[in-house]
Amino acid sequence: MALHTLQSPSALPQCLPVLQAEDVLLLMDAAIYLADHGSALFGSGFFDRQPAVRVYALQSDLAIAGINQVHEQITAVDYDEWVRLTTQHVQHVAWY
Repeated sequence: MALHTLQSPSALPQCLPVLQAEDVLLLMDAAIYLADHGSALFGSGFFDRQPAVRVYALQSDLAIAGINQVHEQITAVDYDEWVRLTTQHVQHVAWY
């Protein structure tokens, strides 16, 4: 189980193939726009192929981007929850 932090939407094509079941993907910074329903993440069929990967989005970045609603398979988290995720996952992979 690894925690993947995706900070740029341009890193999505490199990130998606390495995600394993039970991994966690946290969208942040510019990648937060992937939480929107019309984004490349949803067009890729990601949730059909990787149903066991949990996807989170950093709440403060959502607010800055003006995104009020995210896809039902994405959970918005605050900084405390982000810290909790880092303590639950031994491996952290950052995508820029």
